[in-house]
Amino acid sequence: MKRILTLVLVLMLVMLAVVACTKPEEPHTHSATKTEQVNATCTAAGVKAYWYCSGCTTYFADEACTSKIDSIDAWKAADGKIAALGHTTLVEKSAAVAATCTTAGKTAVMGCERCDYTEGGTEIAAKGHSATKTNQVDPTATTDGVKAYWYCSACECYFSDEACTAKIENLDAWKTGDGKIPATGAPELPPVNEGTLKAGVYKGTAAVTGAPMSFNMTLTLKADNTFTLTDAAGADKGSGTWALTGDCYTLTFGAEKTTTFVVKADGSLQITSRLYYGAMSIDITMVDGGTIVFSFDSDIPTDPEQPGGGDDPEQPTDKDDIVEDDFVAPIV
Repeated sequence: MKRILTLVLVLMLVMLAVVACTKPEEPHTHSATKTEQVNATCTAAGVKAYWYCSGCTTYFADEACTSKIDSIDAWKAADGKIAALGHTTLVEKSAAVAATCTTAGKTAVMGCERCDYTEGGTEIAAKGHSATKTNQVDPTATTDGVKAYWYCSACECYFSDEACTAKIENLDAWKTGDGKIPATGAPELPPVNEGTLKAGVYKGTAAVTGAPMSFNMTLTLKADNTFTLTDAAGADKGSGTWALTGDCYTLTFGAEKTTTFVVKADGSLQITSRLYYGAMSIDITMVDGGTIVFSFDSDIPTDPEQPGGGDDPEQPTDKDDIVEDDFVAPIV
């Protein structure tokens, strides 16, 4: 019994010695490094800030290192994840451009106010011209004509060609410039009498160019202010009186029909209006038609009071070329 007590005492003394030699463990102090938060964008998720202690190789979700992160990758996809923000309501970044007849347009460009995301700006094809033609106005002898031109109602522009490539900046100016077709031109007729009328017999031929027509005529102006107009066979083609009326001489065929002429400096006669020829009339007004050539000549002396003058056909006569002119006119 005494031996047992001694053994127990020895064991207790050993245990006390071991306890006395062992120092207590000191507590761990974390030395953590912070990883800054990655902010979320409109399209990408972010990650919250977190801390890493290299001493215990542990991640924490708080600066005090009390919230341990067991798996950093799993944490980033779950508790540490900041959801993507999504785009704001889109606002106009650039206005729409309307298409014209010749240039393309585009739709408005819309964009996010937070990021550089945009949509729109789609091209709109050029519309092309929608032109209406105004036909050419042909010139006459005395009035100018106008070339054909086109008007596009879409762009409200005038063009001188069907393809609408030659723009007319000012239509009125163009009509009197590049778009003008000059008048064909009337013969220059003496505006006033230049010579002295001499009574006598005047013969002439009116021939229509390009047509088998001709009219041989004799105009007899008598000193008593009467006249006769006959054809080659001597048939009456008109008669009446003649007189000086203003700047022209007038042949009066009855009450309403009149023909005017002037006397040129060389003594020639030049008809300046419609010549009535029997049931027909020769219109020398400058309008479209055939070319009529008038040739008149006198076959009596210039002074009917001199010997050989008047109506005595046996006396010698003078023959003077009176006039030859071209007139563009129809025979009506």
